[in-house]
Amino acid sequence: MVRVYTLLLLLVLSSVSYAVIVDMRGFNIIDDSLAEAISPPRPMSVSKALTFIKGKYKKENIEELNFKNNYIEQGGAKAILEYALELPHLRLLNLEINRINYDTDSSEYLSFETLLLQLLQKEEFEEIRLGDNGIASTAWYSIISQKLVGAYANKIKWQLQD
Repeated sequence: MVRVYTLLLLLVLSSVSYAVIVDMRGFNIIDDSLAEAISPPRPMSVSKALTFIKGKYKKENIEELNFKNNYIEQGGAKAILEYALELPHLRLLNLEINRINYDTDSSEYLSFETLLLQLLQKEEFEEIRLGDNGIASTAWYSIISQKLVGAYANKIKWQLQD
């Protein structure tokens, strides 16, 4: 009888998923193109950071991604948004204190904006933090808010959060 209870307990514990907060803040992560231009030892690139995360955590367990205080630009932010869209239970994406700029003429910006709008429309997703980036301006926020329906604009936090 004890063996049966032990087996049942193991089955229950093996099927439990755990909420994961991935904390990559302050790792000096930079866009791939910049990482390649720097002579070794190179700082971690966005693609290497994402490869590390993919190898360590199950997609269905990740609820928060924190890339605060790095050197991520629009290209890297675009790659992070692409990955964020794959995460079924992601609630929070923190990109505060990076180098994401507001350049509507670049093709990278258009891709960034499209991915951002898709992420904001996900049901479980609650908040993206963009404070202290070039993109976090009143002008950008008013333009992006016009493209969003209803409460989706409230998911963008463009001023630094505590």
